[in-house]
Amino acid sequence: MEYNEILNEHITIKELFEAMPVALALVNREGEYLLVNNALVSLGGVFHANLIGQKIGEISPIAELNSREDFKLFDAGIEVPDHELTINGDFFQVSVSPLRDNQGYAIAEMVAITNISKIKKIETQLYETNKKLVLLSNQDPLTALLNARGFYETIGNLIEEEADEQMVYSVFFIDIDRFKQINDTYGHQMGDAVLVQTAGVIKALCRDNDTIGRVGGDEFSVFLPKTAYKEAYLLAEALRAEIERLIPVAEDASLKITVSIGVAEGKGKSISLMDVQSKADCAMYTAKRKSGNQVSGVF
Repeated sequence: MEYNEILNEHITIKELFEAMPVALALVNREGEYLLVNNALVSLGGVFHANLIGQKIGEISPIAELNSREDFKLFDAGIEVPDHELTINGDFFQVSVSPLRDNQGYAIAEMVAITNISKIKKIETQLYETNKKLVLLSNQDPLTALLNARGFYETIGNLIEEEADEQMVYSVFFIDIDRFKQINDTYGHQMGDAVLVQTAGVIKALCRDNDTIGRVGGDEFSVFLPKTAYKEAYLLAEALRAEIERLIPVAEDASLKITVSIGVAEGKGKSISLMDVQSKADCAMYTAKRKSGNQVSGVF
C-alpha cells in the first residue's frame, strides 16, 4: 500500500494506539485509565486488559501522585522529565506527554512504560562488585585492616570533614620489634601469625571510631579522632602491654613479641597530617633506640 493510501485509510486512534510496539496507557486528569495497549498488557503483573476505568492509585499510590504532578507541570507549560517507578518489586521507567484539547488544555496524558528490572539488577550487581573491588584495593589481605592507601585516604577525608571544628586528634605508629629476625629465624608462617595477632589486639583495644591500618611490612598506624595526647598515650601503653602478653604459635614454635609505639597529636589543618605522622614515626624510632617495648610521644 502506498504512503498516500495509508493516510487515506480510516484508522481510529484506538487502532493506532493498539498497534504501537511501546507499552502505552492513556490516563485522564482524574487518574483513570482510558486506554491500554497490548504491549502494556504483555508486561503482565499489575498491567492487564481490565485496567480501563480503574484508577492509577489502585495500581500504585506513588504513580497516582506522580500523575497529579504531571498535570501541574503540563498546565505550567513545563516538560515532565522521565522518572522511575517501583511496583511489586519491579522497576519501570515512565515517560509522559500531554494530550491537549483545541484550547491547549491538557485533558489526558500518554504514559509510556518500560520494564527496566533487568537493567536495575545488572546495575546493582555492578555496584556491589565495584564496592568489593574498592574494598579489596584498600584492604590488607593478611590482617583485613586498611592498607596504606586506604588508611591515608580515609583519615584525610575525616580531617577534611572536621576541618572547621579544628578537631584535635592523635596518631600512633606501631612497629613490631625485631620482626626481621623473627622472619629469618622462624619463617614467614610465624611472621604472618605475629602480624595477624598483633592486628587483632589493636582492633580489640581501639575504639569503633578509630581508624587502623597496616601501613608497612611490620608497621601499623592508628588515627584517633577527637583524642588529645594524654588519652592517646594511655591507650598506646595499654596496647603495648597487651601485645607483650601475646605468644604467637606457628609450626610448634612459640615466642614473645613486643612493639615500639610513637604517639603524636594534631589539630585540624594547623599542622599537616603528614607532619603529625612524621612526628609519630620519629617518636616510634626513639622508642626502638631505647631497646623497644615502650611508648614514646611528642606534642
